[in-house]
Amino acid sequence: MPGRGRGWRIGYCLQEQKKRKLNFQDFEALCRERGHEVVELDLGRPLSPQGPFDVILHKPSDLLLASDYDIHAQSLVDSFQAYTDTHARTLVLDPLSNVRPLLDRFESCLLLRDLRAQDNSVFSPPCVELPAGSGHEALGQVLARGLTFPLSDPTVCPPGYEGVPEFFPALLSHIETLLETREREEPPSSPPETP
Repeated sequence: MPGRGRGWRIGYCLQEQKKRKLNFQDFEALCRERGHEVVELDLGRPLSPQGPFDVILHKPSDLLLASDYDIHAQSLVDSFQAYTDTHARTLVLDPLSNVRPLLDRFESCLLLRDLRAQDNSVFSPPCVELPAGSGHEALGQVLARGLTFPLSDPTVCPPGYEGVPEFFPALLSHIETLLETREREEPPSSPPETP
């Protein structure tokens, strides 16, 4: 696996539309300028022969949502998860287990509420989960939480701010710091014996 001094191997998995929206080619160029190899993953093929990877970047929201009702999407998610489970040294930004709860708006609101309890500088708009068919009870909960009309009821977060190219240097510096820290913390492996 590539390491410090030789550059890192960065795998990524983004839909074409997302790559265009993010101007991802700027990130790829920045990585290459710093001596890192950038490889686009093909989730339709086994990942092991495409690796090894020091880090994998992905934006799996659409795939995770589809995996709830589409067998092919579920197979791709399972294959990706199996790869990351068996390649623990590969840094995954972000692990699927961390992404899934964020796809549910109510779950996200609960996470933010818990964070706000720890840090008052965190803000989240008020939210409430309404049981189906509760009528007057639901209205009471809405008013008690300080919500105003019209209400929004998406269970999945809408597409949001996707970042700008100015974010890429900070992202790459963060990745490099994580990988360099991992390298320093792990004992060096012994070179293979020569006959």
